[in-house]
Amino acid sequence: MRVFLILPILIILFSCQNMTELEYPDYGSASQLIGSTPLTPQSKSLLNGIYTLDEIKNELGELCVIKSNKEKVSMFFGKSKNFFIMESGIIDNKIILEGYWRDLINQVTGISRFTIDYNEGAKEIIEGTQPDSMIIRGIIEAGRNKKVFVMKFRDKLKSDSSFYIIAHRGGGRNSDKLPASENSLEIIELAESLGANAIEIDVRITKDNVPVLFHDDFISSRLVNGDFLTGPIENYNFSHLRKLCKLKNGETLPSLDEALDLVINKTGLRLVWLDIKSSNSLQYIVPIIEANKSKANAINRNVDIAVGIPDEAIENEFISNSYFNNVSSLCEVSIADVRKTKSEYWGASWTLGTQLDEVRQMHAGGVKVFAWTVDDVQFMREYMKEGEFDGFVTNYPSILAFEFYTKQ
Repeated sequence: MRVFLILPILIILFSCQNMTELEYPDYGSASQLIGSTPLTPQSKSLLNGIYTLDEIKNELGELCVIKSNKEKVSMFFGKSKNFFIMESGIIDNKIILEGYWRDLINQVTGISRFTIDYNEGAKEIIEGTQPDSMIIRGIIEAGRNKKVFVMKFRDKLKSDSSFYIIAHRGGGRNSDKLPASENSLEIIELAESLGANAIEIDVRITKDNVPVLFHDDFISSRLVNGDFLTGPIENYNFSHLRKLCKLKNGETLPSLDEALDLVINKTGLRLVWLDIKSSNSLQYIVPIIEANKSKANAINRNVDIAVGIPDEAIENEFISNSYFNNVSSLCEVSIADVRKTKSEYWGASWTLGTQLDEVRQMHAGGVKVFAWTVDDVQFMREYMKEGEFDGFVTNYPSILAFEFYTKQ
């Protein structure tokens, strides 16, 4: 895979920050959102768009993408690969956006605050209408360093309804020092703010047959805190794991049922890809999918939950039990195997190129195709331009979101 070639953006400005322990700061008692009126999801959606930047474009790039969800407002920048995640509110007829920023590649963070004045777009947003023009004034801070800049609304965002930005391991890897651990409930709840509209999560089975979220073959300090347990997840009962396994950022090891319930009730994610890591496990996983699909249908929540089929063993288990009659699936093997498993999705390795003939065969049969795992920005651009994929799995959904929304 190609290596990112980017400038050391904001490192000079914020070089005093400790790079070993990455902390995500907040304003605390200095927050201007204290006592404010929260923006509704509908009002926040009026902020969605592509914005142009003034002189700070030398550091952040010429464009910014703003994308909101039920809880947060996010900003994605191209040149620096930065993302900002903010709370929002109205106070004194101004809109305040406040939160933290993250230089994703150089692993630097700081606080940020943006304002929209009443006569620069806030009036219309407060009234629930789309402004003809909008100016957002921002301040980036880290310690005593500060940078002020201005963004101007340029275009509305194109629809992402036909393209899947699939966050790997629920949102990203521990090695990238995100605000929450991979495969945690907290990272899943954050995934949309990181740019995703779908997630891939890893599923293993405990000794007492409870499906849980965990990636690696063995318990290690890469994923958990402390050395209380060793060996495979499959060696321990769920209650034992809950007591003695805290994820890297201190979160509780989640069950699959908890994760799917969160997706349905607290997010707008529209696809969950279950990467099955334990053999002979579908008998425990499929009923949980069915129960959660019923919950989603009861509240008119449109989300698909797909069993991942990564190898022959799980494929045989899936076919022999005719699980294709009950749940969706995503086959990562060949297109012949996609047909045998009657899968709705094909997971195609990015290393094999755009595979146009195979992708078109799948599309002709009504199958969507996702390339995995696409992390390099040049491949994102090339595969969106030259390929016909329906989405990518990525460890960097914020980067992919910027590239998708700004694609010409």
